Amino acid sequence: MLLLVLLVGVTAVGVGRLFDLRADFEDASSATYQLELAGERMRSAFILQQAAVRGARGGGATDAEAFREASATAGSITERARELAAVDPDAAAAVERRTAAAERWRSEVAEPVLAGRDPDRELAAELAGAVLDADRQLIERQRERREALRESVSGDTRTTLVWILVGLGCALAAGLLAVAGIAESMRQPVTRLAEAARRLAGGDLDARVEAGGPVETSQLGEAFNEMAGELQASEQLKDEFLSTVSHELRSPLTSMQGFAELLLLEPDGLTPEQVDHVEVILNSTKQLATIVNDLLDLARSDAGRLRVDLEPCEVEPLVRGAARMLNYRIAAKGQRLEVDVEYGLPPLLADPGRVGQVLGNLLTNAHLYTPEGGALRLAARRAPGDRVELSVSDTGPGLDPEQFKHIFDRFWRADASDSRRIGGTGLGLAIAKLLVELHGGEIAVSSPPGEGATFRVLLPTAARRASAGKEG
Repeated sequence: MLLLVLLVGVTAVGVGRLFDLRADFEDASSATYQLELAGERMRSAFILQQAAVRGARGGGATDAEAFREASATAGSITERARELAAVDPDAAAAVERRTAAAERWRSEVAEPVLAGRDPDRELAAELAGAVLDADRQLIERQRERREALRESVSGDTRTTLVWILVGLGCALAAGLLAVAGIAESMRQPVTRLAEAARRLAGGDLDARVEAGGPVETSQLGEAFNEMAGELQASEQLKDEFLSTVSHELRSPLTSMQGFAELLLLEPDGLTPEQVDHVEVILNSTKQLATIVNDLLDLARSDAGRLRVDLEPCEVEPLVRGAARMLNYRIAAKGQRLEVDVEYGLPPLLADPGRVGQVLGNLLTNAHLYTPEGGALRLAARRAPGDRVELSVSDTGPGLDPEQFKHIFDRFWRADASDSRRIGGTGLGLAIAKLLVELHGGEIAVSSPPGEGATFRVLLPTAARRASAGKEG
């Protein structure tokens, strides 16, 4: 009887604690997603305000009306964000900073434009950047909060499970001689639960335990499985949110790019200043489309749907095609690009588009981090084991040894202080690594002190693939 009371007490306390942890995590995580979505909506509303102001600068009365409508929408979204941020002082402060930045942009840029005055462009860009930066900080704050919540609930869950196991162990030890059969019946489910708990603590969100044994341990296993399922659902919600937002952005971006290109096909009807504006719109749209495509690739990778279509392809056209895509940008920065392809390289069994994407990402990264007048080198040569090595070198600042472990992490930048100056999202190298591994290849980086960085990609040739297929 005492053993039963002990088991019921420990199980009840443990299950109650696990349910409390799960409920708290769900509530807090849901709040961060809502606030992040509010931040995204504030950013979208601000972009609409900017678009209306640009139209009003050209004399369009309808755009002034659009600005008022966008401002009203932005106001309601901001109020909603304030309500959601009330539980988090840091988020509330971020919302207020964003509101102040938006008010300043409105008073010093939007209202003068709507009144027919042309404000200083550098000031306008700075104030708009401040608003968008405040939106980004708010969104990143929510992602950091979710990460902290995941770590916290993981630690609390481990501690709770340890206490449950300790309590169960003590109860079993106390009644071992009298209830040997009960102790044996509980040993296996508890062991499975401990193993599943270790796997879950190690980051395996698929970890589950087969509920069984006495009612108490069966309930504990079910509670553990439910908690693990909720954690996995939260992770999937993040991926679905990313994928959905990316998909929703593609259609308007495609339309914007198409109309901008159409305008540039008939520049005679535009003033030189309008042509410059359209080119800025087109370039910005292309950059945003690249970011969206990167996010979609990450979402497909997380869902296991990122694929490559392999076919025999020659190395030299791939290499020189990637170089041509970046020639204009490299020349505009006064940089030099050397292309060196070893004669007689065997063909690769690869996806040409994806290999071009890898080389484009590596070249873009090298171009961005190499100063004006610097040099880049794109080379291809044979490598041992029926492989081809593709390498991209630069004369930029290089990397510290400590940075090597993070260089292929998502959203990681070598120098965060230069993010706004250099641009980009920190996704290019992460996606390059994913694509290289899908080809069965390897990617690595080296950076001797003061000598820039070199990225090396090893890809199997068609002959190596054929040989592996025969052996299989």
